[in-house]
Amino acid sequence: MKTRTAHHPSIRQRAFTLIELLVVIAIIALLTGILLPSLGQAREAALTLKCKVNMRSIDFAMNLYREDNRGWGNEEKNYGARFDLNGARFDTDDQFAYWGVFYDEYINDAFEVWEDPKFQLMDPYPYWGTDLEFIYETQRYQSYGLNGLRASDNDHRDPIARYGLWRNATKEVEGRGGIIIRSSVSYLRPLSQLRRPNDMIVFQDAFEHQMETGNDALDGLTQYDSGYGGLEDYWEEAYFRHNDDCHAMFADGHIEEFNRKQVGEDGDPKLRYYYSGDPEDQMRLTDPDYNP
Repeated sequence: MKTRTAHHPSIRQRAFTLIELLVVIAIIALLTGILLPSLGQAREAALTLKCKVNMRSIDFAMNLYREDNRGWGNEEKNYGARFDLNGARFDTDDQFAYWGVFYDEYINDAFEVWEDPKFQLMDPYPYWGTDLEFIYETQRYQSYGLNGLRASDNDHRDPIARYGLWRNATKEVEGRGGIIIRSSVSYLRPLSQLRRPNDMIVFQDAFEHQMETGNDALDGLTQYDSGYGGLEDYWEEAYFRHNDDCHAMFADGHIEEFNRKQVGEDGDPKLRYYYSGDPEDQMRLTDPDYNP
């Protein structure tokens, strides 16, 4: 009996030629070149959006706080700490506390709201000389700076006392033995007392936790140029951290972007108006021929 053997045509394995491989590589390189910038732009747009969502959440918390405090915002806090070296949280009475501690309860202690996704480093005070990793882990939860321009205590002649974001008031605290201690404290004034809320910066991307202006806000950027332990090399990046843009929240709830080229290397003195509210500063900003 013969066994029939099936015969199949031989299948020849065909390899890619060098030319074909080069064409495929060229196509992949071309697609990568096209897609990578788009992916980078999409990522940057997402980080920008996250920052603005953070700022709107903070603005919302500040408004809730005002509702519970007859329209007033936080009292002056010029430093930037949330935790001590043992990890304990600062409260609102601590002199080194960050201004944001007043509003944490209104966002359920969601610290991530205070962390800008492009955060690098804030002013390390009061932890100069401390391990940099500790500074980073604590400072990243206070990456927005507050407009700190205010009049001198009891100086009612200063236009900032009338038009600015802050108002001086007397604070009474009961000390030992029931003694009442009175001190002058600045508070964020109610929005209804602001001359033009749409022109007043409340907080922004910054390196300084509370900006007195002149050398640590957009009207002047020179404070950390020298004598600050090497911070002069990159501290301005904290202001222009979003693709060379600085995000600023205004009192009426809108956000504006200020580009590094627009502001200039050492700031733009005309932008002082956005911190002071002073009509004379407004003239410097809007009238190029104004010369007091």
